[in-house]
Amino acid sequence: MCVLQTCLDLLKADFEVYAISDGISSCNKEEVPIAIARMRQEGVKVTTSESWLYEVIADSSKPEFREVLKVVKATKDSTREALGRLCKSSL
Repeated sequence: MCVLQTCLDLLKADFEVYAISDGISSCNKEEVPIAIARMRQEGVKVTTSESWLYEVIADSSKPEFREVLKVVKATKDSTREALGRLCKSSL
């Protein structure tokens, strides 16, 4: 609910809002897909941490790209686990 409310407040303040889906959780797992659906309805751009990182870097020829790639590879298991739980709870 904190992420949802923050996103809605930022939209009201005319910000372009991105929500990183694999970073959203709740003590009640059924809340997550509902909150994400609401964010999308309101205009939040919902994405994943990996997609967002690559979007920010935008160009694989940048020196920072290699460092981002290291982070993505180092966290791939925990990212996969988080996305797996998210996908199961949205079925």
